[in-house]
Amino acid sequence: MNLYSEFFSFLTTARGMDGEGDPRDPTEILPVRFHCGGQFDFVDDDLKYVGGGVYMSYLDRDKLSVPELRGFLGDHVDLSEQDKVEFHWLFPGSDLGLGLRRIADDKTCLYMADCISEGGVAEVYVELFRSDGAQQVRIQRTPEHTRRDVEKLRGF
Repeated sequence: MNLYSEFFSFLTTARGMDGEGDPRDPTEILPVRFHCGGQFDFVDDDLKYVGGGVYMSYLDRDKLSVPELRGFLGDHVDLSEQDKVEFHWLFPGSDLGLGLRRIADDKTCLYMADCISEGGVAEVYVELFRSDGAQQVRIQRTPEHTRRDVEKLRGF
């Protein structure tokens, strides 16, 4: 299923309907592609995000905030209250080395939404840190996690 058919499917499901049963206006929705569980690394002098998984969410533009991003990310990965989450977004048309910007506050979230045109997708890169007492540990997906995810999918 490609991004557009997934988005159309979302708009026509119960979650995408208002009380009258009419689909929401697509201009009110911000598709967000979370890149999570990997790490930033330089490959041949280019900044890359290596490893991890990719997850899609569809957020209401008028409710966009850092807590909202965290909440939607929590639909895809296990988060505790103590986990520190850092969000970065990629300015449209840029590469990671030049266009990656930190999402520090709700104002940055709204700026990101303004930069993503209708039909576009916000590329959000996530760094997860879990505290284990005295230090914070970066959470990454391993090949073992990926293998288990594939096995779960095959089980359906």
